Amino acid sequence: MAPEDRPMESAILRLHVSTLAKLQKLFEIAYFIALEEDPFLKFPRLIKLEKLHNVDLGDSYQNDKACRTFIKYSALKIRENLQNHIKVLDPAQYRYHSIFSDGTTDKATSEKEVVYLKVLIDGEPQMKYMGLMDIEHADASHLKKGIYDLYQQFLGVGELDEGGSLNFSEIGCIGAGADGASVNFGCHRGMITQMREDIPWLVGVHCVSHRLELAIKDAVKNSFFSQTIDPTIQAVYGFYNRSPKRLRELREVASTKGVKVMVLQRCDGTRWLAHHMAAVKAFLTNYVSLLDHWEDASSPHRKDIKGAVQQQMVGWMRRLHEPKFLLACAFYLDVLSDLAVISDTFQRSDISLHSAMETISVCLTRLSQADNTDGEHLQSVKAKMTTDADGGTDFQGVAMTDRNAAGPSFSVERASVMAKIQTCIRDRFKDFQENPLLSNARVFDPSAWPRTEDDITEYGKAEIQFLLDHFQDVISVHGCDLVAAKREWLQMKLHYFQNGHLQKLAYRDVWKYFFTRQHRRFANILHLSAVIQVYPISNAELERAFSAMKRVQTDWRTNLTTETISDLLLIKMEGPQLEVYADTLGTSAVRAWLLDCHRRPNQKRSGPAAATMVEVTQDITPLEEILPVFEELQPEEDEIIEISS
Repeated sequence: MAPEDRPMESAILRLHVSTLAKLQKLFEIAYFIALEEDPFLKFPRLIKLEKLHNVDLGDSYQNDKACRTFIKYSALKIRENLQNHIKVLDPAQYRYHSIFSDGTTDKATSEKEVVYLKVLIDGEPQMKYMGLMDIEHADASHLKKGIYDLYQQFLGVGELDEGGSLNFSEIGCIGAGADGASVNFGCHRGMITQMREDIPWLVGVHCVSHRLELAIKDAVKNSFFSQTIDPTIQAVYGFYNRSPKRLRELREVASTKGVKVMVLQRCDGTRWLAHHMAAVKAFLTNYVSLLDHWEDASSPHRKDIKGAVQQQMVGWMRRLHEPKFLLACAFYLDVLSDLAVISDTFQRSDISLHSAMETISVCLTRLSQADNTDGEHLQSVKAKMTTDADGGTDFQGVAMTDRNAAGPSFSVERASVMAKIQTCIRDRFKDFQENPLLSNARVFDPSAWPRTEDDITEYGKAEIQFLLDHFQDVISVHGCDLVAAKREWLQMKLHYFQNGHLQKLAYRDVWKYFFTRQHRRFANILHLSAVIQVYPISNAELERAFSAMKRVQTDWRTNLTTETISDLLLIKMEGPQLEVYADTLGTSAVRAWLLDCHRRPNQKRSGPAAATMVEVTQDITPLEEILPVFEELQPEEDEIIEISS
């Protein structure tokens, strides 16, 4: 007799089916709290609100501890889905990946290291959250050990060998990415240097997003822009940020001319170029309004303002009346606007080596063209600067100092900083040309393939041979025939040119086509292409994880364990939307909790009830056998058996 047909099992089954609906709603509320980065204490409040809407949620598991438990099992199912994509289950699936790591200090002043993997899913590179770990000491040896331990936990790859290493050829790790700290890229005992002792083929890449930031900082160092403009913008931001009264007065002064004040922003700190650009843009937009406010606030009749503050405003007014300062701000904004677009591209989680190289090339070309060409904002400022009959300079009604005296100085500053920016970017990214693992990988750019049959036959042979030799220890374990790969390389190029529609596709779409529609025909060479697609290029995704962690672990939640923070980050960074969760993962999370939980394991019944329970439960099918029927069995409301306590 089937389990659901037995009288007692049927009653219990229908009881559980009735309860499952309530449990799933509770799981969804807990998942919503994790998505919204809210505290667990909100869980019983939301349940109370739902009950006011006549939603039946029962009376059990409605406290903050239950919320934490439900979130744990939801994260467990998300993690299992990620593991299925990353584990080496089938060599034909090209399960290669790169690992990314970055560290920070949390609100509890403990060292945390977040780890991501870059994997190929359906022919597209994607960044996936691997985990968060505590670091006893933030040195290379402890970082390496922490990453290896996390590999064991996440991929279930077994124990470390006597040398403290794993079988990375079977795991499929081909690269490691990090910021440029010496603890990561130290040439003697850096973390990646130590990892290469276990993974000789490892490709180590300094994050391109951080490189660009460092290049710009190097270029403007000790220049007029970093010594005068940035400190002025930061001081003005602090001046208004600390005083609602001053900000209100600024808005009132601006409103008299029908102008709306743009929110001032800080330009210091470890922020991307887009934040720096926004700070300069807000300052330049509010340029005239700031001068009007300072002129009024520094006048003798304003007895409510201290003399020291008035002197500070007078100094700023003197500086902002200089055409050099105004022109330099506009030029600075043009440069930062162009570079911010490059920075945004570098911050994409799916950025490829091809995209990074192409972006660098475009960046240098645009900068060289901007040497003697005014940008949008500089053109606008120059157009608004007029000369009166007496030879004075005016900008939107503001009298400026002698423009001619400051003009040549601005031109010199402009030429100097433009040359330095280009030099610093070339220096920071020179390994893209000098490192053969990066430069040779350019042969996988279809747009660069020759157009004639004679040239295409020989194109890329040496580069492919170099890459096959370098990665042979890992790709051969995954089923790549090195000889067949070289033969398929020529066939793939010919296939590309014989199918005209492929030549109209972007780089990413071309390789998605090969991975999803031609993976059997070019199975061996696609092993090498898969390795190139998951090269570690940018770890900007880790910075987003840190931002999420700061929002999750506030000053009021410093007691959250690393495991809990990791679960919350996993749901935030990798979890589906609530609607998708309710349709897919919700039921499996409840199922996992039911199979795994042990409620009051030491509780024992006594008296007649104990004997009755022994007699009743002797022939009851275990819950593990009943649960699979839940998804098929949908009893009517009036069929649900109510069992009173």
